[in-house]
Amino acid sequence: MYRRKNMQKLVAIWAAIAAMAFTCSGAPADADSRIHTEVKHAERAGAFDRAIELLSTAISDDSISNAERRNILNQRAYLYERIGQTDRAVVDWSSAIAIEPVDPALYASRGFLYLRQHRYDDAIADFAKGEALDAKSPIFAYGLGRVESDRGNYEEAIKAYTRALSVAPDHATAHLWRGEAYLVQKNYRGSQLDFESVLAGGHTLTPNDRGRVYLGLGFAKMRAGEFATAVSHLDKGLELLPNDLSGLRARAFALQKLGVRKRSLEDYERILTLRPDDSWAAEQVGKLKVR
Repeated sequence: MYRRKNMQKLVAIWAAIAAMAFTCSGAPADADSRIHTEVKHAERAGAFDRAIELLSTAISDDSISNAERRNILNQRAYLYERIGQTDRAVVDWSSAIAIEPVDPALYASRGFLYLRQHRYDDAIADFAKGEALDAKSPIFAYGLGRVESDRGNYEEAIKAYTRALSVAPDHATAHLWRGEAYLVQKNYRGSQLDFESVLAGGHTLTPNDRGRVYLGLGFAKMRAGEFATAVSHLDKGLELLPNDLSGLRARAFALQKLGVRKRSLEDYERILTLRPDDSWAAEQVGKLKVR
């Protein structure tokens, strides 16, 4: 029986979690679920070291199944990366991958860690291995696209995102990243279609990604000469990402074209606050103040 009367206190939560971690009762099939729940309690309390400790205790039990061991290693790898111990995260994902039958998704997890570490060749190798095992998943082609975007190989990135979208046409982040790659390539029509696809799909996006979609669409509209529509989208994007210099430049320019002098001047001055050495913005401020 677990004590519940003091569960509102963080120390008591941890104590209850620890007590449950050493409980051996229950069917083996329930162990993985129980551990997962206990670790989530610790995570929600911000006790990441404690969550890792629970997982480490659980994995030392020789009676757990391979599936449970793989799941625990996967969970612990995420937590290790979260606290900055990326070397240990790599070890855990590598150990999880070594367990038969191989779960292809683990190659994606380790591959994205390699991407975040800028270990591009390792990331590409993992995405290739994962795709060979599960060609129906878009995550591996998408991951390859992210590597190529990071490297500045936008033509190759677009090919990879397109392959991911051929498998999963509604993959919102593949549309987002391909749209941004199209912008770099000055394919404004292609970028516009990608950003509009994300918005039309009603996807749940992080504030950062939603801001990028609106800014990208606004930039594409601005390049197409649709200045009023561009400002509408840029407004939404800059509400989420107020210090985005490219968005501020695009909106300042579009407002200037529309003759909205005061708002345009405010944006140029905001750019100079963020980047005092921006000579183009300084030149525009001079022109607008003369008028």
